[in-house]
Amino acid sequence: MLFNPYELKNTVLRNRIVMAPMTRSMSPGGVPTQAVIDYYERRAKAEVGLIITEGIEAVSYTHLTLPTSDLV
Repeated sequence: MLFNPYELKNTVLRNRIVMAPMTRSMSPGGVPTQAVIDYYERRAKAEVGLIITEGIEAVSYTHLTLPTSDLV
């Protein structure tokens, strides 16, 4: 069952193996590098059914204008 295809509406996965997101901090300044592309390409070639990519930090400078008490 784990290696059988899985279908949900219009989404078809080759199997039920899911790679969880991992924070690897390989996107300096929030921009993925070639190393990130290579990393996920290697995982995709390993035939993982679904890859959830790492998050990147979205920097917001609006918090710098708020009083400290509003950050709680």
